[in-house]
Amino acid sequence: MALAFVGLGIQGLEGLPQGALKYLRACEEVYADVYTSPWPPGQLEELGRLLGGNLRKATRVTLEDGRKVLEGAATGDVAVACVGDPFIATTHQDLRLRAMKAHIPVKVFYASSAVNVVFGETGLHPYKLGRVITLIRAEPSALASVYAAVKEALNLGLHSVILLEYSYDEGFDLTPSQGLRMLQDVEKSYRLGVFADDRLIVVASRVGWPDQSVRCGRLVDLVELDFGPAPHCILVPGPLHYTEEEALGLLLHVDAKAISSARTTLAAPSKTIVDRTVAKTRAALVKARELAAKAPSSGLDDVFENVEAYLSDAERFILEGKPELALIEAGYAEGLLDSLRLQGRLDLDW
Repeated sequence: MALAFVGLGIQGLEGLPQGALKYLRACEEVYADVYTSPWPPGQLEELGRLLGGNLRKATRVTLEDGRKVLEGAATGDVAVACVGDPFIATTHQDLRLRAMKAHIPVKVFYASSAVNVVFGETGLHPYKLGRVITLIRAEPSALASVYAAVKEALNLGLHSVILLEYSYDEGFDLTPSQGLRMLQDVEKSYRLGVFADDRLIVVASRVGWPDQSVRCGRLVDLVELDFGPAPHCILVPGPLHYTEEEALGLLLHVDAKAISSARTTLAAPSKTIVDRTVAKTRAALVKARELAAKAPSSGLDDVFENVEAYLSDAERFILEGKPELALIEAGYAEGLLDSLRLQGRLDLDW
């Protein structure tokens, strides 16, 4: 009995080691993970033929619940086959730990993944990878963690990889254009330049597949492009070493002037800008309270208290010499007030 995790790498069956294929053929049950990543066209069917039909599709429910997989592995050899490397997906790691707790032996066949291969395809230095983040469908206010993670990496001079939501059950994948628009919307709230129009962006699509596409340019130039079917990932480069600039030119045919005109660093906002933003928002809060006082049933006291709390935090961060954090807090306050205007609850012109 054992539970095996078999990665097919980025090239599908062409990159599958003979030892892994031999192991899969000997398993009582083989699950093909269609939840964490799409498969290259025809590869799922071809693997089924190689295994004599002993292949079941494992959706989100199958893998996250995991009981059926673990029950099979408790009495026989069971494998989960996936595109890329098995443990890029936290779902597989969770299943692995559950198997170990149940005293089920675990075997792993590691493979390449888009996360590491994209550095080879771009020539960017892999040791400068800062964060790997997943971008999912959400309102801009819910994407603060993505914004903060990329901002932190840029401040440290590191690159970020953003994976895009994929749902086999819904037949949905978040396109790079949709993801970039979402990030532009977040930028409107925080205005720190993390996803400014001139931010240098790399979009890698179907890495390792025959129709692979890797494009590099300013965010504003990429956001309207059609990158074709999934899978995709977005790479946000930090400051570039001259060898990285040379590699982008030779590998992706990016003009040196285009690289120099794009933003790869993150400048701290000046204290003047932060002070002005906080003062403007506090003046708007005073006006909002005056308008609300004319409508006793407005019920906006809780909103105003939250705005006041955000502004107080912003002022504290200014005193502590943390302008980036101050501007984020002021952005929260400004967003709350602006939402009242957009909802038509206050005729607030500021």
